[in-house]
Amino acid sequence: MNVLSGPQGARLLDPTGFRHGLRGRFLRWRQGYGYETDALGVHADALVKGRHVMYVPVNGDHERQRVLDVLRPRGGHYLLHFRRRTIEEVR
Repeated sequence: MNVLSGPQGARLLDPTGFRHGLRGRFLRWRQGYGYETDALGVHADALVKGRHVMYVPVNGDHERQRVLDVLRPRGGHYLLHFRRRTIEEVR
């Protein structure tokens, strides 16, 4: 699990890719044509407002459901599942 918090988390998220060099800028440019840009903006905004962003790798639907069962009752919201070539907002 990775947790980003506050201004330091926003720097690590690096929405422009600038801090990660040419490769980072290229990746952010490629992401600019999909839903990932919206998610990135929401995450960056949350960090600026002092909230936290968590990335939890899962292996399969069973693990995904276990993570959701932990996060939801504790206030987790805007839950996304990043899959190969798709992003699913989990409701």
